[in-house]
Amino acid sequence: QTIDILINNVGIFPFTPFARLDPSTWDYVLDTNVKGAFLCTQKVSQKMISQSKGGRIVNISSIVARRPSPVGLVNHDVSKHGVVGLTKSTALLLAPHGIWVNAVLPGTIKTDGSQKHVQELSKHGLNIDMAMVAKKIPAGRQGTTDDVAKTVLFLSSEFSTYITGTEILVDGGWLLV
Repeated sequence: QTIDILINNVGIFPFTPFARLDPSTWDYVLDTNVKGAFLCTQKVSQKMISQSKGGRIVNISSIVARRPSPVGLVNHDVSKHGVVGLTKSTALLLAPHGIWVNAVLPGTIKTDGSQKHVQELSKHGLNIDMAMVAKKIPAGRQGTTDDVAKTVLFLSSEFSTYITGTEILVDGGWLLV
């Protein structure tokens, strides 16, 4: 069996106000979001190197790696910075083996998880009107999982043979405003 592509796609973001953020919650988020990607990348890249035919690794980060979350998800924000750092470092190390490593940074994507997150924030008095948020995005809407998947597909394909160590925003222009 061979491995050609690895997609590291995980992102937990339990809401805990910074002043009450305990070390165990911090570790849980960083272990899940960064250490998990590190361990998978380490193991799979070794297999890819032994196959001598290159490969693709795509890490899912977040726009919070570029701009902090406005609701104070410090541990999540730091973890997504870590995923970008992992992407860049491993891209440099693995490029001589023909393994391209890139990151996708989704913005506001409409998923069941993001809807639950909005509900969780409202329990803490942080009410977010997603329709209002969508109006602020230059594309005029929240992203979809298909928007992210198409970017991952591109980075996993032969159409990206000279792209490594980069971050692609999938945010509808959110960071432009």
